[in-house]
Amino acid sequence: MEAIVLQKREPDGKFISVVIDTNEVGISITTTKPGKRPKTDIEGFGALKSSVDERVNELVGSYIAQGYFSEMPDAVQEPLDFYSAQFLDMNNVNAFLIDVRQAGIEMKDETGPSGLILNFDGYVATVKNNFRGVQITAHVPQRLRHLVVPVFYAMSARAVDVTASDADANAFDVKEAFRLEHRTGKVVAEAVSVLCNLGLIAKPIPPQAPRGGRVALSMSL
Repeated sequence: MEAIVLQKREPDGKFISVVIDTNEVGISITTTKPGKRPKTDIEGFGALKSSVDERVNELVGSYIAQGYFSEMPDAVQEPLDFYSAQFLDMNNVNAFLIDVRQAGIEMKDETGPSGLILNFDGYVATVKNNFRGVQITAHVPQRLRHLVVPVFYAMSARAVDVTASDADANAFDVKEAFRLEHRTGKVVAEAVSVLCNLGLIAKPIPPQAPRGGRVALSMSL
């Protein structure tokens, strides 16, 4: 099989890479962290409980759930945004999930290989415990920013910290990004609703109808 290369961006902008390949004895998983020597683990063919292809797919899915992304040509052609929200505990995460569902945002919570996965309409976020509490992360094509930014902005009402950066490790503010995306008209009404419910933006107030019968909605951030 052709080697599969996966990468994960660290908070400092550096990357951890994982190479999944096969050799004469089994499946090799080589992990390289910045400034450290590569470490290789081998899963022998005799110990596999499924076919090689099924196990490789399972491994790839596990790493993607941890925030890794594929380095294959069809993936690197599209620039990604990286999002992270830090919560104190699962109580705050569950409160956020209630906020989202009450606003009507499409989302399913599923159990993945490495923990809870939030499957939104168009992208996936992973939920993992860390030493600070619980972290939600996502890496999503920039063209979907209008879908992701409102959700991570909504997380800021419950989270202790929310960060976002583009493929060049340039950080951007989710509140300002939401304002820009909202101007495009692509942000769905459900996303605006959850932000209104959380008090992050003012509810749209319809002004008096101007001459000609048109009515425009205004919103303040």
